[in-house]
Amino acid sequence: MVADFRRRFWISLIITIPVLALSPMIQRFLGLGDALRFTGDLYVLFGLSSIIFFYGGYPFLKGLFDELKSTQLGMMTLIAIAITTAYVYSSVVVFGLSGKIFFWELVTLIDIMLLGHWIEMKSVMGASRALEELARLMPSDAHKVMPDGSVKDVPIDELVVGDRFLVKPGEKIAADGEVVEGQTSVNEAMLTGESKPVSKAEGAKAIGGSINGEGSITVAALWLTIIALTCGAIALADIIRPESKKAISLLKGMGIRCMMLTGDNKQVADWVSEEIGLDEYFAEVLPGEKAQKIKDVQSRGLVVAMTGDGINDAPALAQADVGIAIGAGTDVAVETADIVLVRSNRLDAAAIIGLARATYKKMVQNLVWATGYNAFAIPLAAGVLYKSGILLSPAMGAVLMSLSTVIVAINARFLRVVK
Repeated sequence: MVADFRRRFWISLIITIPVLALSPMIQRFLGLGDALRFTGDLYVLFGLSSIIFFYGGYPFLKGLFDELKSTQLGMMTLIAIAITTAYVYSSVVVFGLSGKIFFWELVTLIDIMLLGHWIEMKSVMGASRALEELARLMPSDAHKVMPDGSVKDVPIDELVVGDRFLVKPGEKIAADGEVVEGQTSVNEAMLTGESKPVSKAEGAKAIGGSINGEGSITVAALWLTIIALTCGAIALADIIRPESKKAISLLKGMGIRCMMLTGDNKQVADWVSEEIGLDEYFAEVLPGEKAQKIKDVQSRGLVVAMTGDGINDAPALAQADVGIAIGAGTDVAVETADIVLVRSNRLDAAAIIGLARATYKKMVQNLVWATGYNAFAIPLAAGVLYKSGILLSPAMGAVLMSLSTVIVAINARFLRVVK
């Protein structure tokens, strides 16, 4: 899609040059007189403009039929009607009707709209590729032990109760189950709040999403846990990381109140709170109580954002206003949260706020520009200053409107330079 808009834009732009050179209005504006006029020049102008109309305007013409078919009219319909009206009327004038031709307005309108859509699609596809790359980071397969003892990698959603799967050192346990072979220690901090690795031997329960330690184990799937996270106060890991204190400092500098939900006892939570500068903490919170704690904070009239990485965070994440998943957390959290911290770096939580504020600023800028443009151009096009000799023609209004779209798109692209 991006390549198509790019190709159509450059080809149309090249053909636009002779169209402008052959347009009577442009010739008069440049004071060229009849220097570029020749017999049949209007037919050449018609031919070149036709190429741009059908080739460059194809995405918009196709979009018109698609929107009509779905009975959802939008931008494509407006553009298609504008260029079709200009093309048909100008063509009839070339072949005998008395009037003015608007070929140069037509081709420049198509050029500008192609440029605007190219920029827009490039931004959209860039975001899509980023999400695709993120998805590739998430484990999605299990090492299923087949009846003959061989191991086969299968999608997790193909596992059924009773299936056995191998979990290698350092891997996430694919699904809830029971250890039937092997011995290891498992990091369940993200699920239970227990900061120390838990020993696992035959007969022990294994929780899907927890991280296997040094040994290989075989697990029999008992049930598959699927919890939807829709959203997710800023929560921190039980183990203090170097970047945590700086992240808290940055967030507080933005006027954000920082809190912690933890299953650890009050003494540990109090020490952590003092160490990294939290405003408040909730200690000895059971998994099922987290959502209620979020409700309690919201009842104060606060908008709550929560970071979480475990299955037991799901109710709280769902209750919060914004959900932020830790990239190294469980797959269900990553797949359904509003925001994913790919690097599992707490500093990124502060970066999210900065990005949100920068995005909002761009929205305001674009809104002010679009409103100001229309407040200025529409009265001129309506003839408010006609008696003073100032009139904005519909064709020029269409070109300026298209230019406005490009300016808004370009301004939005500058968001990437905001740190």
